[in-house]
Amino acid sequence: MNKGLSKKIICLVALITTTTSTMAFAQDINKDETVYVLLDEKGNPTEQIVSDWISSDKALGSFNDKSNLENIKNVKGDEEPVLSGDTLKWNIDSTDLYYQGKTNNKLPVSLAVKYELNGKEINPKDALGEAGNFKITLTLTNNESKTKVVNGKSRTLYTPFLSATELTLSNDNFSNVKVNTGKILNDGNNSLVTFISLPGLKESLDLDGLFDNKEDINMDLDLKDSIEITGETTNFEIPAIMMLVTTSSEELEEIKGSETINDLRSSLNDLKEGGEDLLSGSKKLLDGQKELASNYKTFNNGINTLADGASKLNNGISELNGKVPELVTGANALMNGAGQIKDNYALFNEGVSTLSNGATALDSGVNKLTNSVPALVDGSKQLEDGLGQVKNNYETFNTGVSSLANGASDLNDGISSLGEQTPILIQGIKDLNNGLAKLDKNREAMATGINEYVDNSIKIQGGYDQLNKGIITAAAGAKTLSDGISSGSEGIESLVNSTETLDGFAASLNQIIEGLGDTNPELTKSLRQISGGIAQVSEGQKVGLATLGSGLGTAATSANELSEGLSKASQTSEYLNGQFETLVSNGEKLKTGATAISEGLGVAYAGSQQLANATGTLETGISKLTKGSGVLLAGANELNSNSVKINEAVGQLYTGSTQLSTGTTQLQAGTTELQAGSSQVASGAKALSDNSKKINDAVGTLYNGTTTLTQGGTALSQGVGELANGGNSLVEGTNSLKTASSQILEGTEKLENGTSELYDGVSKLKKEGLDQISDKGNTALDSIDGFVEVKDELVQMSKDYGVYSGLSEDMDGVVKFVMRSNSVESDKKVLKVETDKVSNKEEEVSKVDTQKDTIFTRIKKLFS
Repeated sequence: MNKGLSKKIICLVALITTTTSTMAFAQDINKDETVYVLLDEKGNPTEQIVSDWISSDKALGSFNDKSNLENIKNVKGDEEPVLSGDTLKWNIDSTDLYYQGKTNNKLPVSLAVKYELNGKEINPKDALGEAGNFKITLTLTNNESKTKVVNGKSRTLYTPFLSATELTLSNDNFSNVKVNTGKILNDGNNSLVTFISLPGLKESLDLDGLFDNKEDINMDLDLKDSIEITGETTNFEIPAIMMLVTTSSEELEEIKGSETINDLRSSLNDLKEGGEDLLSGSKKLLDGQKELASNYKTFNNGINTLADGASKLNNGISELNGKVPELVTGANALMNGAGQIKDNYALFNEGVSTLSNGATALDSGVNKLTNSVPALVDGSKQLEDGLGQVKNNYETFNTGVSSLANGASDLNDGISSLGEQTPILIQGIKDLNNGLAKLDKNREAMATGINEYVDNSIKIQGGYDQLNKGIITAAAGAKTLSDGISSGSEGIESLVNSTETLDGFAASLNQIIEGLGDTNPELTKSLRQISGGIAQVSEGQKVGLATLGSGLGTAATSANELSEGLSKASQTSEYLNGQFETLVSNGEKLKTGATAISEGLGVAYAGSQQLANATGTLETGISKLTKGSGVLLAGANELNSNSVKINEAVGQLYTGSTQLSTGTTQLQAGTTELQAGSSQVASGAKALSDNSKKINDAVGTLYNGTTTLTQGGTALSQGVGELANGGNSLVEGTNSLKTASSQILEGTEKLENGTSELYDGVSKLKKEGLDQISDKGNTALDSIDGFVEVKDELVQMSKDYGVYSGLSEDMDGVVKFVMRSNSVESDKKVLKVETDKVSNKEEEVSKVDTQKDTIFTRIKKLFS
């Protein structure tokens, strides 16, 4: 809860500034001081910032000032003082000097804040957010006192300080706020508790036990030094507190009427004598009032009789006046109707002619309608017969629809079976491709071995000294060749298995094609193309495998011969040399066989890749075929379902045609009757047209008579209206007279009772009031000896206080204190920001009439 200064508090600061800064004209230099005090949540000061404004009508020049402040800084200029103890020597060219400083001196008025929640005293920071019944007590203490001798007695007097305190409570968290003094202002968002006090004044005047209420003395002051704020909270927060303090002697100076005790004693005696005169006068008033009450009753009875007669007369006039408008309205309506008939006769006559012509045309149209009805009857009969044929042939149509739905269901089942076999086919194609890929990979190894063998044979032929090395290399090549041929054999077996799978899948497709027959030619064509493609792939694979098998046979023979040659070469190098040409020849044969094997493997591998690529097309075709079959089945089922609705619609249509045939027969009979009626209408319209001229003459006579009747009714209405107005005025006047007379009668009776009570009260007032006031007042005056002297001392003490930080002898000064305790969320910058706004309010506050009201009264107006 971080609230700023309220508008009224800001105005109060400005008001105090404008009223307390008035200096005596005998002084040339004035010092206006404002003390800003930051308080903690319990009212203890945490920081004091003092702002001084020294001014003069002329340039200040060189002068001395006194101040006990620390860290003094010129806030609106560059001049700096020369310090000597608490003396400051300034040299200022302008008429104003503004400076600030800080101090830790004891404040003249201190604040103590006590917090209670649910009947227990608390530390407010520990109770944040809690709920319950709260009580906050603010107590002000005056710390500036002096001992004075008054009428020979030593008394402790306190310097008068006027204080205005405000505490802000959020309506969101606090409710049912009450105070034992002060005032509560609610702006809709917050409850602002305001409290004005003069702490220490009650003790200075020694009024305890003598005047318990502020009305008992001629001062508009509440002398309480503390305020209790109670209520309920749902979310306790530490409220912000603002307090303004200034010296004030105006209120004390206005304590008049007690300047001398003798004047007061004389006034009390005059009061006692006035009571005796009041008692005598009230007795005479009582006797006269009794005589007035008795005579007025007779007069009031006559007034009542007059009012009753006037009321009866007015009722008769009102009844007559109420009937006249009905007469006038009826005459006007009759005249208006006759006038409309007269004015619109031409239209009536034209309508009669139109009616006659229309009746003739109607009669002619009815004759044409009568002649056309037989053709309509024949057409409706033909429609009924045609719909009967449709209804009879519906069973044949429904049987064909059911057959179509059953065939579509069988087709859908076959395609679903085909879709289930498709993954098996695709997997077989993948196996075939993988086997050929493996064989193709080993083809390179086999070619490498044969090339090494041939190369080694050439090397052996080139140099016999490398014979052993060539034999080892040839043996290694023979081993590689043997491994490649073994791998090739394994791949051929896988290819053979894949070929059998393709043949089986093609056979399954052919069975599906035979099952479809001619029910779906387009589907049958697509399946035949797929089956043919699979057969071509299978056949190509078989040819490739045959070629590959032949090449492997040649390779196997060459490998055996090579192995034998190497065996002999290992036994003896001479034999190897002798057979070298044979070895080279066999190597060439082996190389030729390897080339044939490589070509066969290339052909087979290319075919398997083509087959693998075709599986995507096959799978897409099967998917489309499945979707198309589903759509066909759904359409057949929907057609089968709708055939029942078609049968119902045909039945309804047939029933309607039967009703149409019956209606046309009835129409034929009705047109005959209509023809007879139209002839009668034509005859009647002709007669009406012939007699319309006689009606025109009668309407003219009627209109003239109604005009005369209307004029007479208007004259009658005016006369009765004037009579009614006079009757109303008469009744209103007599009723007013009756009411006033009754009130006067009641008043005389009350006045009689009141004067009797007045006499009794005055008698009691004299005996129990005025006489005792006179006696007790004289006794009290004896007890307040020295009251005026104390008041004069307090006024002088207020004027002598000066300022808080220090004042030189050749200056006049005033001081005001602005104290604030921040809420939990507040920031210390708030105080400075708000105090800067005070100057902007001076124009508003200056509108207060400072000549008529005391400072205390003007402050109270700000909070009222």
